[in-house]
Amino acid sequence: MDEDDGHHENGVHATKDSDRQQRLRLCVLNELLNTERDYVRTLLFLQSAFLHRIRQTADDQQCLSTEHVKILFSNIEDILELHKEVLSAVESSLQPDPHPQHALGHVFLQFRESFSVYGEYCSNHEKALRLLVELNKIPNIRTFLLHCMLLGGKKSTDVPLEGYLLSPIQRICKYPLLLKELLKRTPKKHTDYPAVEEALQAMKAVCSNINETKRQMEKLEALEQLQSHIEGWEGTNLTDICTELLLHGNLLKISAGNIQERVFFLFDNLLVYCKRKSRVSGKKSAKRTKSINGPLYVFRGRINTEVMEVENVEDGTADYHSNNYTVTNGWKIHNTAKNKWFVCMAKHAEDKQKWLDAILREREQRECLKLGMERDAYVMIAEKGEKLYHLMMTKSRHLIKDRRRKLSIVPKCFMGKASFVVTRRLLCLVHVLQVYFAGLFLSLCVPLTSSPTFLLALSLSFPPEECGLH
Repeated sequence: MDEDDGHHENGVHATKDSDRQQRLRLCVLNELLNTERDYVRTLLFLQSAFLHRIRQTADDQQCLSTEHVKILFSNIEDILELHKEVLSAVESSLQPDPHPQHALGHVFLQFRESFSVYGEYCSNHEKALRLLVELNKIPNIRTFLLHCMLLGGKKSTDVPLEGYLLSPIQRICKYPLLLKELLKRTPKKHTDYPAVEEALQAMKAVCSNINETKRQMEKLEALEQLQSHIEGWEGTNLTDICTELLLHGNLLKISAGNIQERVFFLFDNLLVYCKRKSRVSGKKSAKRTKSINGPLYVFRGRINTEVMEVENVEDGTADYHSNNYTVTNGWKIHNTAKNKWFVCMAKHAEDKQKWLDAILREREQRECLKLGMERDAYVMIAEKGEKLYHLMMTKSRHLIKDRRRKLSIVPKCFMGKASFVVTRRLLCLVHVLQVYFAGLFLSLCVPLTSSPTFLLALSLSFPPEECGLH
């Protein structure tokens, strides 16, 4: 009877493990499908917002040469055509909806030779970034590129053009990681197992044959390995939002009246802190070996650096945030998304300086392009407002009060200190005022339409002379 109970219990455990494995495999299949769709949308955006618009611009108004366009975008349209086919094949294989029994490995084997198209794009990428840095120094080109992005439907400047141009390299490097996870979640008896195993090796070979992707792959694999050593990880995977580890080390963390030693990891876009996992003391044992080979840390928290504020703390300070403990070699971190504070302390002044320097570099790298694009957006909108003002003063001189002085000082808001960040709230206010004045003028002078969508597109997209308003 006891033996029968044991068999029954083992069977229950095996069924639970099998169900869990199927759920995890389904998650990987869904991720492959959804991220492929997102990637194709990104490539379509680059094609329609930039390449098509550049081709539609008259020769005498072109600010980018054919050579510049070729360097910037390389063979991205070839990549787009390839991934339209890849997406179609993935969707066909997972019809009508993804299911754990579906097979997907054959899709990557089908296209493995075609992925060589990435070689040209990846080898050209660094040259494209260097050129973009130089082009961004030319105001009219910088404004034109921003104009393309806004008209392409991206009403936010959080991701600059550099980020979109990096997408192909990130995607080709992501395939081995996704296939590795799919293989891990595929039972050996599954019909898809041999194809997934072969596809994984094929995609690794594709990446290793391209120098740029090889470097990117090494970084992503390092991030994946680091995350595997953190038990209880919460939130988005490191490889989805970060590209490299900038600094890590032990710090004392003061929060909620407790002083605890934590291991901090600073990535681009993310700060993570963990508790070092205790190990078994004494003689070596199977348990101790498992602890060493398994997780080394226990996840305790993460902060997106976009919402993180850092404040230096003078030695000897004892205040509310440090719970009246005396701080040495410390600084405060404020998670503005949750309105939570904690204090970090390093062992030595040199360590503190390393952390503050790394945090500053990460912030400068992330903010400089974004701030530049927000400034450009503000300039462009202010210039459009000036044109509308002149137009209204010409057509309706006696109907509109003279606000020239107020309009003329708008650009000075962002031309001051380098640390000034144009807030989205102020940017939205300018949009609202711009649409309002455009609507007022059109309702008085040119009875075209009162549609807000038309007015916004008109005010952002076309100077008055192109609309026949002169």
